[in-house]
Amino acid sequence: MIEQYPHTIVITVRPDVIQDPVSGSFSRVTGSDVVYTLECRAETNSRNGKIVGRDGASVDYSFTVYMPQMDTVIPWESDCVLTIGTQSINGKVKGASNGQMNSRIWL
Repeated sequence: MIEQYPHTIVITVRPDVIQDPVSGSFSRVTGSDVVYTLECRAETNSRNGKIVGRDGASVDYSFTVYMPQMDTVIPWESDCVLTIGTQSINGKVKGASNGQMNSRIWL
């Protein structure tokens, strides 16, 4: 039997960083990290594809990760650990999309 989501991804979303208008120093907004553990299917970028980054430039990625459709917005640069069998791959989210049928992120 074929399993639609045979892999696991753990995504850690850190609180935003803000700049103090007086001192100019940066600090994290109060709060703790939010961790999502999701079933997924990861496919390697075997065609040397690229996605468009936040600044409009082309961004290389290693994996497209498909997950069940969700409403949660995964911020770019969130830390993640992708588990494929016994192999764990650390990475950063380079893009995310919540579609009508599934959600995707690019690592």
